[in-house]
Amino acid sequence: MAEKETLPNEEAAEFRTNIEGWVCKTCRRFYGNEPGAERTARYCCEKDHKCGTEGCENRAKKHWIYCDSCMEKRDLEKYLKLEAVEWDGDTPLVDDDHFFFSADDLSEHLAQEGLKLEDMRLVIGVEDPPRRFDLSDFLDDHLPDGLEPDDHTKLDAYVNRWIEKHVPKVWTTGKTRPSIESLRKYVTEPEESKDEA
Repeated sequence: MAEKETLPNEEAAEFRTNIEGWVCKTCRRFYGNEPGAERTARYCCEKDHKCGTEGCENRAKKHWIYCDSCMEKRDLEKYLKLEAVEWDGDTPLVDDDHFFFSADDLSEHLAQEGLKLEDMRLVIGVEDPPRRFDLSDFLDDHLPDGLEPDDHTKLDAYVNRWIEKHVPKVWTTGKTRPSIESLRKYVTEPEESKDEA
């Protein structure tokens, strides 16, 4: 394909008056008339838009598809689809990004926040194993192509044993939720106030 001839700066642009397309009314950014340009121009500086749930008349905040109430409903449905299993009273629990490493931690949180177990969306944590060491991977960006380090199996095994022995356990969110019955075996819920009784 032949290269297009380049022009000197003085000749490299022209003024056109016959341009049509979508423009953001707030910042005046021009998006042209290509497919999707209208949607992009409307989204550019918006503060909210119609909720993505069919039949919902609420407004959703920018960067979100659904309004707060529909998002809450969808999150709850997703949570309830997780398999409910017996909690052992020891494995860490996760609520959003808050980890509870003991039943006492969770009991204290419930008391401080005035919550019941049903108010929480707890998920059973799973151990996130540490990465395995491999000298070839470690030196990958350092060595030239085709050059490999000498036999390093003993070194890899030694470093990986050290990692297993010294690196603390790290937990991440699992894919099961604890049953309320199993939680109640270990967790103390705050007593309801006399007004609620």
